[in-house]
Amino acid sequence: MAGLNLQKYARHEAEREFDTTSLDEQQATIRSYCNDHPLADYVQAVVVLYNSLPIEKALKH
Repeated sequence: MAGLNLQKYARHEAEREFDTTSLDEQQATIRSYCNDHPLADYVQAVVVLYNSLPIEKALKH
């Protein structure tokens, strides 16, 4: 997810805020996705999690 944010940063786009959701909640989101989509790649669960995180309110750059 840091890599996705780095791409957004390089394109001067708003990044996702990781610290608004606890690590336990993030892990639960991934676990739930994997349980519901057992044939999906793990990276798909990560992208779903990433897209569920709030967008940074103000650009830092």
